[in-house]
Amino acid sequence: MSSIRIFCDFDGTITKKDTLNTFLHLHAKNDWLRIEEQWKNGEIGSKECLSKQMNCIPDMTEEKLKDFLSGIEIDEYFPEFLEFVKENGIDFCILSDGFDFFIKNILEQNGINGIKIFSNNLILSGGKFKTDFPYGNNKCSASSGVCKCGIIKKYSTPQKTLFYIGDGFSDFCAVKSETADFVFAKGTLLEYCEKNKKRAIGFSDFSDITRFLQEYLIKIKGEENV
Repeated sequence: MSSIRIFCDFDGTITKKDTLNTFLHLHAKNDWLRIEEQWKNGEIGSKECLSKQMNCIPDMTEEKLKDFLSGIEIDEYFPEFLEFVKENGIDFCILSDGFDFFIKNILEQNGINGIKIFSNNLILSGGKFKTDFPYGNNKCSASSGVCKCGIIKKYSTPQKTLFYIGDGFSDFCAVKSETADFVFAKGTLLEYCEKNKKRAIGFSDFSDITRFLQEYLIKIKGEENV
């Protein structure tokens, strides 16, 4: 097994756009935008935000939901990255403040299975959504559905070099905790890191990360042989 462990955001990182926001734009009442602003302004946590936003959807069927998810594209270099990770015995998991139903369906439609996922739960019953937050933490300063920094700390060990990959607002706390040894960032997360002088490696797609890991593993092996 490799000495590397990777935690990776999903929406906007593995997918080309934010799945939930795209879904809400298409199917939710306009109240979801006001709730989004409350979250961005720090008035409510993401746990409360997500629950309220899913209540803004008047009616939904599983067929309609899966039809929407079939149109979500992932980074074209992610499968190649994932193959590299598996070949080198690198621990990889998805750490998302999104919903398991979305994540699992999108991965499956791209032929991807067997990835460990930390996310919020979403259940569709009688045309309505029910949310559950198994990885929440009452002590989480961001009141997130998934306490990313808490999970990273829980699974960090001196024997593992930690990598974090993200793109947006929900990734800020993971970077603030400074638990990860390397942070790959793009979008809003990269802007945050640059503004707050947090160490981060900018990336455009997963081919950039694969190249970095290839070079990093060569370097590590070279040091071990010295």
